[in-house]
Amino acid sequence: MKKLILFWIFSSFYTQTAQALTHDLEGYMRSGVGTNTKGGDQVCFSNPGAAGNEFRLGNECSTYGEIAWRLHHMTSKGVNSPYFKSQIRFAFSPKGHTNWESANGTSASPSPMAVRESYFEGGRFGGTPYTYWAGKRFYRENDLHMNDWYYFGDMSSNGAGMGQIPFLGGKLQLAWLREVSSTTSDIGNHGVTVYDARLKEIQITDKNKGFLWLGYATAPGGTDTSNSKVYESSNGYLAGFFLETGLKKGFNHFAIMYGKGLLDDFNVYGSSALEAGSTAHKTQEDSSKIRLVEHMTYDLNSKLSFHASTSVELRDNGAANDNRSTWWNVGIQPMYFFSDHHQLVGVLGTSLVDADGSQAKRLTRFTIAPQISAGRNIWARPVIRLFYTRSWWSTSNRGSVGGTTYSSETSGGSYGVQGEVWF
Repeated sequence: MKKLILFWIFSSFYTQTAQALTHDLEGYMRSGVGTNTKGGDQVCFSNPGAAGNEFRLGNECSTYGEIAWRLHHMTSKGVNSPYFKSQIRFAFSPKGHTNWESANGTSASPSPMAVRESYFEGGRFGGTPYTYWAGKRFYRENDLHMNDWYYFGDMSSNGAGMGQIPFLGGKLQLAWLREVSSTTSDIGNHGVTVYDARLKEIQITDKNKGFLWLGYATAPGGTDTSNSKVYESSNGYLAGFFLETGLKKGFNHFAIMYGKGLLDDFNVYGSSALEAGSTAHKTQEDSSKIRLVEHMTYDLNSKLSFHASTSVELRDNGAANDNRSTWWNVGIQPMYFFSDHHQLVGVLGTSLVDADGSQAKRLTRFTIAPQISAGRNIWARPVIRLFYTRSWWSTSNRGSVGGTTYSSETSGGSYGVQGEVWF
């Protein structure tokens, strides 16, 4: 009886507390079925050395989803009133081969989902505009949708930060971010620490806003006392500028970035434990990258809209010889509206990776996909689409594109049906 009373008291308290909180559910999901043109499982085709999933339409070979639950502990009563929230996000990516399978795409048992976010955020206390956060979160800004690529400001990791600080006519965000490796020494687990500063909402003209991004990364040295292996400290930095132009029926984004050393790939994943005097350490310290991205989304009229982009990277891997390479791509994804819910969407794009000491590697893709969607908008979701995609690649790419199915060929394709939603 006592246990029953205690259970009732706990349940009553939990119910009242839950009722006092407001919450949101948000997420993303894509799933479908496909086959390659030979009759086997769907094959995806990517140009080795390219970033993102270039021209992604028809080139996604598994189920993927994210579910985020956000609790509002203090409900904001306006844009300037205090608030406090917490958020957790799970992600899953099964292969989509059978009905009962692991949530993470492997045969692991149990099959956990990945924890992508678990953080707290609050602010605007005492009449100030400042916001604060701590935990594990997506810390990223702009993506190129048709390539599934967060190309600017992606430092998603564990950390803490402060934002909405008025500075030079914009809003300043400061963050301390950490990515920890499995390598240990006398300092404990090695890792990369990033100090990140972002000055957003710089009003340049009525239609143009600027965004300045600066970062510095460091990884300390250490000694493995079990074998006397010495790890040398590393560092790196980045600088980037993003320009957003508002158009009457869309937008244009342009970004230019430079990264060096630990931050030559503009993320937190640089190697944090490299042996002193090693070639790997020297090449990482000397490596650098320049990235330029141009991206436009525009509604030409009530019948036709499009995404279009071009990206260029000038890379130096830090090696003594054959150290330079260039990657660029250009693509367009038009959508024709037959009605509010019936569209025809396509993609045409090409990618080239040209590295010193090897032949240039090219991949070109064409996809066509009739679809039904929730509305008359290029961003409208959910959608269900029927797709056919074909890729062609240079002979220098033979054996490195299309897996074993197309290892001796220079073209291949897939077709299927896919659904996609964000909410």
